[in-house]
Order: sequence, then structure tokens, then C-alpha cells
Amino acid sequence: MTTAQNCFVANLPPEHQEMYALIHPLPDAAYTMDCAIASIEKTLATIERDCTDTPTGCFELEPDFQRGHVWTQAQQIAYVEAIFRKTAPNRIMFNCPGWTRESTTAGDINDNEFQCIDGLQRLTACRKFMSGEFTLFGKYKAQDLKGTPFDPRRFTLQFCIYEFNSRADLLNHYLRINAGGSIHTPEELDRVRALLALAA
Repeated sequence: MTTAQNCFVANLPPEHQEMYALIHPLPDAAYTMDCAIASIEKTLATIERDCTDTPTGCFELEPDFQRGHVWTQAQQIAYVEAIFRKTAPNRIMFNCPGWTRESTTAGDINDNEFQCIDGLQRLTACRKFMSGEFTLFGKYKAQDLKGTPFDPRRFTLQFCIYEFNSRADLLNHYLRINAGGSIHTPEELDRVRALLALAA
């Protein structure tokens, strides 16, 4: 929970604090931005340069808790087609302590350590489409859509950047967003729980 959220909860009546503790909503991202699908590579390159230019920074799209690239090409195509139909979720979550300000509390994740928390499959699908690895709707490559109502510059992913500086907090967040569905296998979640046990 962010400092602002802690202050908010502390000022609630006791029965609302209990409700908040039970429901335990996810924290808000420290920063959000829309990134045009056509600009993903340029945006990621800028972020990587900015983070790795600092003494403690790094740039990891596949940190150890991520499950790697698991979507088939058919799943990637279906996702990007859904982006153009405006029916797909477009949120990509990252973590980078120090993104908006220096960390004020000590943690085991350094400032400017940029990691993908959630959305690696979605991000990868868009990157592969933009690099020409597959077509959409049976015929369109990214370059075919330039200058049309479906120009990739008109469709965006939302980059949500969190600032967890504790590995335990980061892994708990990851488990909370991924444990509720059937997308991750129990083995994948157990692997992250084991990492959490080591981080705690």
C-alpha cells in the first residue's frame, strides 16, 4: 500500500478499516501513460537507456517471477486483433522504484530497477506484430495499416508503473493479480510463492 493509501485507511472509521483490510484493493500505479503500439520499441528503448544509465538501474522484461513467453502465435494474433477491435485489456504493469521520486524507505529493490510485473504476453504480441512477424485478419501487416483508420499509432497500451522497493511487496502484488484466474498453472504460482519465501 502506498503512503497516501495508508493515510487514507488510517483515517477511516474502524468498521471501514476492517472492510478495507478484508477487500484489500490493489494500490494505484505511481504513474500511467498511454503508449501507441507503433511506439512501443522506441518507448522501451528510452526507458531502458534511462534506467541503465544509473548506477543501480536495470531493465528486465522477464524477471525471475515471470513465466516467460507462453502464448502461441495464434493467441498473439487473437490478442492484437482484439486490440484493434477495442475488446482487449491493454494494461501493462511495470515496477520501478524511483520512477516519480527517490525512495524514502529502504528496500531490497534499488531505484531505477525496471521490471515487467504483468502483461508480458500482451506486450510481446504487440511487439511481434509491429516487427512484421505475423498478419492480422488473415492479411494485414502493421505497415499495411499506416494511414488508415487502423493505424497502429491510434491504438495504445497503458503502461502502469508501480514503485515497490520491497521484493516481498512486489511478489505479493504479482500473486494477487495472477492467482484468481486460471491463466497461471499452480506450478507457476508455487514457483513465485517460493521466491516470495526467499524474499521475506
